[in-house]
Amino acid sequence: MKRACLLVSILVFIAMATIQVFASNSGLLIGLRRDAPEKTVGAASKYELGPSYLYRTLWIYPSGETYKALEMKNIILPRDRGFWEVGTITPSQKEWSEDQVYAVPFGKKPTAKLTVNPENTNGNISVCILFVGNNYIGISGETGGYTKGAAHPWAGNFLNTLSVDNVKKKVEIQDALGTNALTALKKSAAEYRQNHPDEKEKLYEEAQDSSWALIRRNGSWVVRGFLDYSYEVFRGHYAHFDVPVRIPRELVSHDELVIPWNSIRKAIPDAIDACSSPSGDMLAVVTSNRILVFRKDGKVDFKKPSFSRSLWNESPVMIQWAADSYTKKWTQDIKQMGGKEI
Repeated sequence: MKRACLLVSILVFIAMATIQVFASNSGLLIGLRRDAPEKTVGAASKYELGPSYLYRTLWIYPSGETYKALEMKNIILPRDRGFWEVGTITPSQKEWSEDQVYAVPFGKKPTAKLTVNPENTNGNISVCILFVGNNYIGISGETGGYTKGAAHPWAGNFLNTLSVDNVKKKVEIQDALGTNALTALKKSAAEYRQNHPDEKEKLYEEAQDSSWALIRRNGSWVVRGFLDYSYEVFRGHYAHFDVPVRIPRELVSHDELVIPWNSIRKAIPDAIDACSSPSGDMLAVVTSNRILVFRKDGKVDFKKPSFSRSLWNESPVMIQWAADSYTKKWTQDIKQMGGKEI
């Protein structure tokens, strides 16, 4: 009898261990950015009519002992009020085009209107989405052109964070990260100018409160600041710099790696980014041409990914996680929204 009970206990232990090895209830919703074809092969005209970047979202979810993926165009953002769509729309007329960021509830068509008169202005505004979170969108960009009657052409760059609920509104750093972040932004800008004396004269003396955004680096989000040019003779000159400030969880949700970045790079030398689920059961690694997903149970076998798909030299701009019942719900929702299996 004791022997039979022992045998049952062993079988139960093995079964539980097997479940532990293969069980994964996390799902990854990752937004990706890549250059538009015009940027890759050369614009049809010097004014680069058309979008500067293209975006898509992958929903990677567990299926048995492996993972599957659904793909959707643009950035599909989960919010308390349901899924939203984030992207850029590029109205153009004659020799003028401008990327405009939009954020709308999924299913609602975005609209755009030119901000300049194309009859007497040529040039473009190019916008790159760097970060998409529940409430904020980080962007960088550049603009250049000429308006008839002006003394000279213009050229400029920018780095800003926008509100998802009002993409026309630039968010000041203290409103999202607190007053300490504003102090850190000003201090970092001053230190950059001090450490780069050859650029000091070319740059504005102080960073603007709204000149900041988040970027991905080495498997985490980092705050970056921006300094614009000081005088028209230096137009088009600018500088980016790090701002050492803690990013609250409300802004980026989960942003910790289950395995140190250096260990990931040692195992996968061409890794450019990585992220892991809050429960630690799922690790995703992005290279220049692939996304690899590993199920985490003790050690990760980097030679045997549970999931792998090709990428087009893409970079992550959004990372959102689901677990338990939300994983199943998001799978159903995204399929109903038109997600295609890849």
